[in-house]
Amino acid sequence: MTGGGGERLRAALRLIEAYRERSARGHAALRRHAGSLAGQVVFCLGAGPSLRDEDPSRLEGCHVICTNHAHRFLTGTRVASRWQIVTDNARAEELLGELSAGRGPTVVAPNRLTTDWLALVDRHPGACVLWSKPWLSPRQDGGWDVEPHVGFTSGLDLGQAIEHAGHSVIFAAIQLAVFLGADTIVLLGVDMDYTGPLTHFAGNVTHTNPGFDYETHARPAFVWFGRELARRGVALLNATRGGRVEALERVTLDEAVTLARPGADWPGGARATARQRAARHLALRLRIATRATGGPGGTRRRLALWGAGSGDRGVAALLDGLGPRIDLVVDADPEKAGGRLHGVMVAPPAQLDEDRWREAVVLVASVHHAEIVTWLTGRGRAADSIVVADLDGLCGP
Repeated sequence: MTGGGGERLRAALRLIEAYRERSARGHAALRRHAGSLAGQVVFCLGAGPSLRDEDPSRLEGCHVICTNHAHRFLTGTRVASRWQIVTDNARAEELLGELSAGRGPTVVAPNRLTTDWLALVDRHPGACVLWSKPWLSPRQDGGWDVEPHVGFTSGLDLGQAIEHAGHSVIFAAIQLAVFLGADTIVLLGVDMDYTGPLTHFAGNVTHTNPGFDYETHARPAFVWFGRELARRGVALLNATRGGRVEALERVTLDEAVTLARPGADWPGGARATARQRAARHLALRLRIATRATGGPGGTRRRLALWGAGSGDRGVAALLDGLGPRIDLVVDADPEKAGGRLHGVMVAPPAQLDEDRWREAVVLVASVHHAEIVTWLTGRGRAADSIVVADLDGLCGP
């Protein structure tokens, strides 16, 4: 390659090298925060029009990652921590000055590497620039475009590189939450619906990707992220009102905030954090299992706890305020019958055969859980109506 073509290639390579140096500083700064939110619930905030129906004060005391314009939703709201992330050049041009002057770290990556973008981030040295594994794409005019790699090759390790996925910044926010150590990630304001009169909660913001198609671009990424994070023990949930993201388990904002705010009497320390995490995951499973049938106006399924011993009492105490209300306690020990556990009468297991308890979800909190599950399924109770508590994780030393 000679002449102008060769010089254009060398210019593109110099641009990549300058980006590499800038992103190396960004990753070094970011790695100082690795795991800083270990065991926490982190909200990833989109900027969809559904936010107009939400009260930002509900997120007070929570950890939040804001995408693009979403930080404006939190104006006046005291969150525990706030991050901003922008992975679109046009949005960076609009917002980087505003974000750099605001609260919390700002993370940026290009959706196309250009000299203008690099000059923009250089004007904001506090921005944390991430590497996006750029590659060269030849143009018809003999020049070169420098575009980010799309795919999953870094193992979702944001300390090394950001993965561009799903044609949306929300997937970058999810990666950031994983990197910070979240064990539960909740999406809010992620409508993914650009067909109505409003595409963002702020009416003066326009959609910049007219070629976006949810089913083609975003839905496969949501499915992949949901499965991959579940494999890692991380729950990825959707608390957005309406919208198109049905590939993830839905929770209400109230449910998500309850999971994010444990009781004030939680002790500190690594062991307490692990128990808190186990209790939150169990509470989430129970909330999903007992969810009202027929939609929000339906009747919540009842919850029965099997076990009234000391360990079982510990489980009930940990779930207090996190999980759904316990409606019945049963125990095979006849000496426990007639007693009370957290205000609920203890009954013999045979009571579960009564009609009003046949559809109840049974939480088994006992070291004898294998025998109990066999007893329950042998009497016709569906396996998906039985939840076994991890006593070691909840009450162990």
